[in-house]
Amino acid sequence: MPYIEEFQKKHKCNAVVASYHNDLFLFRYNSFAFVHPQELTVFTTSVDVQYKLGLFTDAALAKKDFRKLPLQHVAADHLGLPLKNLQAYVNPITEARPMPDKYVCIAPHSTAQAKYWNNPTG
Repeated sequence: MPYIEEFQKKHKCNAVVASYHNDLFLFRYNSFAFVHPQELTVFTTSVDVQYKLGLFTDAALAKKDFRKLPLQHVAADHLGLPLKNLQAYVNPITEARPMPDKYVCIAPHSTAQAKYWNNPTG
């Protein structure tokens, strides 16, 4: 999201973002038009440029080996922006905490098999 915001500022354009998790970003990124991915076809006929951001193995879409890059750098690469660390913001959590003390959540899985440790001997 922060790279989409940077792109929007640089090119002085409107951004339509299709995500399955729009509710996480609506509060902070209110200059974007958020749509569900299934609704995106309505916008594709009326936009000047469309970018598909994500992890791709298709050589036409994957400019660099995404397995070796932080995810922000993948977004910067796709959008033609300089690489820099940008702070992403999400909406504040409104539900009750599962425990009162501070805690850390560790998610050992990835949506892309490429980010797993695939050595058969460990």
